Formats: sequence, structure tokens, C-alpha cells
Amino acid sequence: MTGIREDFALGRGSRARSLLSFTWGALVLLVLPLILYYYSGEIAAWMAGMIQGLEQEDFDKILALLRSVLVVYMLFGLPLLVLRIPIGYYPPGSYSRMIFCLISGVYAIFWVYMFTQGGVLVVDATDLAGAMSSGTITGLTMTADMSGFIWVVMGLMVLKLVIPVAEFKGARDEYINGPKDDRKERVDRTVRVKGRHEGD
Repeated sequence: MTGIREDFALGRGSRARSLLSFTWGALVLLVLPLILYYYSGEIAAWMAGMIQGLEQEDFDKILALLRSVLVVYMLFGLPLLVLRIPIGYYPPGSYSRMIFCLISGVYAIFWVYMFTQGGVLVVDATDLAGAMSSGTITGLTMTADMSGFIWVVMGLMVLKLVIPVAEFKGARDEYINGPKDDRKERVDRTVRVKGRHEGD
């Protein structure tokens, strides 16, 4: 029988699974955003092409906004990336894996809320509006309210927290006692040894 403390022992995990988990997380949370950051100039140019009469200064602001979003995405994603290491390292059925999965899930909900500002995005549109009109416009802001959608997403993420618990309960017996085939083999071997001793 193993407990929480024993489940956190370093010898109970797999470095290969940990590396694979970290690599996958790095692709999504770091490599892909870095590629987008590298090509952010082209992306901003494409976005600017949809706005008539856009000045270079306004284009620079779009580019700066795009890059800042990518930087924030990567910074907030770093804790999730670090958590991929123990999640991949410890096997299903261990307290350690379940706890790290729950921590990662709770942080991911916080990450989505902070990254999307709760679903209410406020953008200073003064410069863009001025570029598209002949007059002078000051103090114009655009508000995109996607809070309903974001709260639905976070609600689904909360429900997803059940998965690590279900995985833990389903794999706990195998984690403690080993695969059923191995257990059957051990029982058969014990019976054979016992039979030989009785025969002697």
C-alpha cells in the first residue's frame, strides 16, 4: 500500500514520458507563439491591409499590440509548461499525477480569465477611427464583450477537473498492484513454488 508521500518519490516516474509531455507543452505554449511572433510583421500587415487609409504609426500600434498579446500568452503559459514535467513523469493512479493535474487545471482556468480579461476586451480605437475618417475623433474606445463565451469555456474547464480524479480512481489498483497479467503470473509462480515444496 502506498500513500501520498510515497507517490511523490522520484523513482516512481518515467523520464521519457516527462520529456514527451514537456515537449508537447513547449510546442503549444512556446514554440508556436514564438513562430507567430517572428512573423508578426506579416500578420500585422495582413490585418492592416483590411483597413483603408491606415498610417504607418497606426500599423506600428497594431504590430505592438499583436506582439504584446503573444508575449503575455507565453508568460502566462510558463507555469503550465513547467507543470507538464511532473504530469508526464508520474504515472496514472498516483496521487502525485492527480495533484499536479488539478493544479494545472485550476491555473489554466485562471490563465484563460486573465488572458481574455474576463471576456471583456477594451481597445483604444481613436487612432484607427481617425485614419478612416476626415475628421478628428478623440476618446473613442471599442468594447468587445465575449464574457458569456469565456465563462462557458471556463465552466467546461471546471468540469474537466473531474478527469484527473477519475483517472486516479480507475488506475489506482493497477498502480499499486501492477498490471493484472503480471499479478496472475506472480500468483501462478507462487502456486508452482508452493506445490514443489509440498511435493518435497
